Amino acid sequence: MNTLKIIENELIEVGINPCLSGFYCLLHAINYYLENNKEYYEVSITKELYPYVASKMGGKTSTSSRVERCIRHSIEKLYNEFYTEHLNHVINMNSGKPTNSTFIAYLLIRVKNKINDGNS
Repeated sequence: MNTLKIIENELIEVGINPCLSGFYCLLHAINYYLENNKEYYEVSITKELYPYVASKMGGKTSTSSRVERCIRHSIEKLYNEFYTEHLNHVINMNSGKPTNSTFIAYLLIRVKNKINDGNS
């Protein structure tokens, strides 16, 4: 299975709605880490990741601030509509909704684990 398909499946499994622009922003964000073989702490979210995702999104979401907003909106929708105690425990959202960077790190770990399980 290709990497983009694995990322898509994980986003859907977590509960991110594919109808939202944030779904595709998250898809490109996670793929960026994997393509560049970087850990989440090695990338500046605002200076490196958001501009990259904005360039991948083209005309729809062409600025870093729009990328940030689309991802935040997807997290808010997930939290408000599909929130579960399990998700709270896994992401450690003791103080409310996770930040974009926390959520991206969570997704990156899930995707990497899925990829590693497939190669075992």
